[in-house]
Amino acid sequence: MVSTALLNLAALVFLTDPYQKFLALPMATTVGVFFTFFFLCWGLKRYGVKFEYAFVAKEIFKVILASFFMGLAAWWTLSLLNQSNIPFAKVLDVFVPIVVGVLVYFILVKLLKSESFEWVIARRKKKA
Repeated sequence: MVSTALLNLAALVFLTDPYQKFLALPMATTVGVFFTFFFLCWGLKRYGVKFEYAFVAKEIFKVILASFFMGLAAWWTLSLLNQSNIPFAKVLDVFVPIVVGVLVYFILVKLLKSESFEWVIARRKKKA
């Protein structure tokens, strides 16, 4: 988490152009999260916890695939809404693509049988 905070702080302090800051903050957060992930993997290995890289790679592929189609569905929905003359179009431009994207993501993750998704759902049911 320290690496993410430092990278975000560096992006805010050293960049003066607001457009560059707008682009650098998500990039710094992404890079910081990768650092955190690698530090956690190193820490797990140090304490003797075995990390199943094949399982993680398979789950990452499923999430990336579902995320790609989620983005595609949201973009397609937004382009359809922009072509139509519907009242309250600006409000619909925000909410409808989000709802469609969420539905596509959850359906695809369920169809791809993502074990990490099933684990999260099981944990939520257990707490409820």
